[in-house]
Amino acid sequence: MADKRESVRVKDANQRKVLDETARKRRLKKALEALEQDNYHDDPHANLVMHKNAPKFEDTIKKKKKKKKKK
Repeated sequence: MADKRESVRVKDANQRKVLDETARKRRLKKALEALEQDNYHDDPHANLVMHKNAPKFEDTIKKKKKKKKKK
């Protein structure tokens, strides 16, 4: 009862898998199909309304001059 159980997945994650050419092509094709499938969906953020308090980022930085206090 003193022996500890270890996950098989943890051991497999540390090992580097050697893929043959067909497995590499299969993985590449699957990843490419997933990317192409993602392109056919509508933009989920297309109908969001801009909030007036949202920060506005501009390319030009306008520097405000500090006014010196007169004594």
